[in-house]
Amino acid sequence: MKTTKIIYLSGPITGDKNFQIKFRLAKRLFCERFSRENIRSGFIHNPAENQPLEEMKKRKTESEIWAECMYRDVKTLTAIRDGDGYLILLPGWENSKGACFERKLAVEWCIPIREIGDLFPEWDERLKKEMEAAGE
Repeated sequence: MKTTKIIYLSGPITGDKNFQIKFRLAKRLFCERFSRENIRSGFIHNPAENQPLEEMKKRKTESEIWAECMYRDVKTLTAIRDGDGYLILLPGWENSKGACFERKLAVEWCIPIREIGDLFPEWDERLKKEMEAAGE
């Protein structure tokens, strides 16, 4: 059985009402590929799962929330820099302050960067079905 690298999903969250659908689909596609290729899933960092935004909104400002989320995410990028992994960019990343910051760190730290659509040609079709299923 092969082992995998850390997969770090990066894309717009703030201002994208469908961010959870997109991040969940990206994670599912990697899990499906790992299963097909008999790869033991190492770690998929999905920031959409790791941010308790509703709870944080009760006690912090928007900029404090962003800073705290980025701090946690940078710790994961550091693990990739020190180990083995990829930064995976979701569509719209270039319009996201956080994703641009994560990409800049990945470039500076020589972390391989891939776009989700290049790895999964079925991305657009699958995303359309997910959005329809969610009523979006």
